[in-house]
Formats: sequence, C-alpha cells, structure tokens
Amino acid sequence: MGSHSATGAGHFGTDPLWCEEYGYGLGTLTGVLVLRYRSAAVLEFGQSRQDFLHQLYWSPDGMLSTRYGADTQFVGAREAFWAHRAVSHEVRAADRQTVYRICLRQVPEMLGGLRAGAVSIDDEAARLVQAIARPGYDEQAALVARERIMAGLGASTRDFVGHHATGTGFAMTVARALSHDPGDPRPP
Repeated sequence: MGSHSATGAGHFGTDPLWCEEYGYGLGTLTGVLVLRYRSAAVLEFGQSRQDFLHQLYWSPDGMLSTRYGADTQFVGAREAFWAHRAVSHEVRAADRQTVYRICLRQVPEMLGGLRAGAVSIDDEAARLVQAIARPGYDEQAALVARERIMAGLGASTRDFVGHHATGTGFAMTVARALSHDPGDPRPP
C-alpha cells in the first residue's frame, strides 16, 4: 500500500506542519498504520480514546508529555507511550518535533496487561518505525518490520521509570500544569 498525506487524523490543539500516513496490511489483525507528524509549535494529541485501535506514540527528537488518568509521565527517545484501545489518554510534544503514532489491532506480547503508560523501545524497533514511515516501502517488508517493532517493545523497567512523575501533592499539580503548557505565564 502506498502513502498519502493526511490532515488532522484524531489530532486536537495546534495543527502540525504536516501529517503523513503509511498503512500496511490494513483490514487484517496483523496490519499497521503509522502516522508521522512534524510540529512547528507544541503538538497536542488532546484527551482522546480510540475504541478500535491500540496506539503507540514515539518521538526520536525529544520528550513527550503524557497523561493517563492522574498519572503524568515524561517519555524520552528510548521510550514510547502505549495506550490500549478504549483507554483515555493525552500526549503532547514540544515544538519542532517529529512524532510517530503507530496504530495496531494486536497487543504486543510484552504489553499484554498494560492499559496505558511508558514502555521501552529498542534501537531496532525505533529504526524500523522510521523506515516504514517513508514513501515506497514494500508492504511485505513492512509487515515483517511490524513484527520486529512489536518484539522490540517492553514493559516499563526500573532503568527508566525513575524520572516519571507520579503522586498527588501540590508539586505534582504544578508539574502537570507545566508539562501541559510550559509557556503559560499564569501562576499555578
């Protein structure tokens, strides 16, 4: 399947500079849809819930600010944010970032019990996400890459969960507000 530009596709807030869509094996359980966004300003995937597809967000360019329920996390380039279908969540990226949104019908084996949260993404999976989000990529090769991407995802480990923001105190309230709009001049 080829690629074509898409506009907005479930996007809220500031519009991206562009959004490209790459679909392989769509309509099958083993298909994958990759949306690649480029931002000029803060890119917001406002609170949303996708009832048909699981979603994985990843950016090679910097941190993502994510929220699931009361839990706010900052997800770095060696991580991604996973949202199981029918789970409300928010994702935001800083300006001048590329963000990949990978939509799947199957849950990667290592993420079986995770509703939403940060996950590890290995180097090969990260490289393959970027590779299949380009025009002209062979569909069969992309479906093989999808399997390797799914195998390269891991449940949260102690190696990177230490910088995730959790809690309910005043400092967390301020941190959550800043993570969602770091340029807001209003006092907390």
